[in-house]
Amino acid sequence: MIAETWEREEDARELLRLLPDGFSRRKLRHFVCEFVRSHFPLPLRIEAATVLALAEQIADDEANVDEGDWVVTYEELDERAGTSFAGGNAFLLVLTIGFDIYDDAHWALDRATSSENEQANTLLREIFGNPFRLIDFAPWRTDTAVSLARGMYDSRDFGAMPILADALQDAGCDNEDVLNHCRDAKQTHVRGCWVVDGLLGLV
Repeated sequence: MIAETWEREEDARELLRLLPDGFSRRKLRHFVCEFVRSHFPLPLRIEAATVLALAEQIADDEANVDEGDWVVTYEELDERAGTSFAGGNAFLLVLTIGFDIYDDAHWALDRATSSENEQANTLLREIFGNPFRLIDFAPWRTDTAVSLARGMYDSRDFGAMPILADALQDAGCDNEDVLNHCRDAKQTHVRGCWVVDGLLGLV
């Protein structure tokens, strides 16, 4: 029943509340990073790019931020809010490196417009898939599939997703949810994508 509720839910805040116990904090931090990233014009200013890169390193256990560093970063961003950052969104950046990413995700969505809520809903599904219908990717982890997944994750260029679908089929995958996710031309893929993570064994 809860799997169906997840699929029907249209409010990103409710999706956050539906996440099962033991959900991946790593995935949720990547969600917050991508949601916050969308609030800044491209190319990113060096300050925003630096904080987001650090947040992604924290998500992947490649960096840590102690309380002192966090306070300094917060004060610097708070001082710049509304000046050097477009739209006064500097405060959003500090959420990406916060200690409690679940609360920070809710803060990030707190003032979301209807279109931003829709975007967040799509991002959560891209990253978590349906967390109540877990899929075993182990049988499809061929050298080709894993190499494609790793290349996309590292480069953040997901243009090879349709090719990954072919590689998965060659490996014996007949799961329509997996294959359709890879081949959906309208789908935007980001770090944390549930298919790529599944192949790489990331949680």
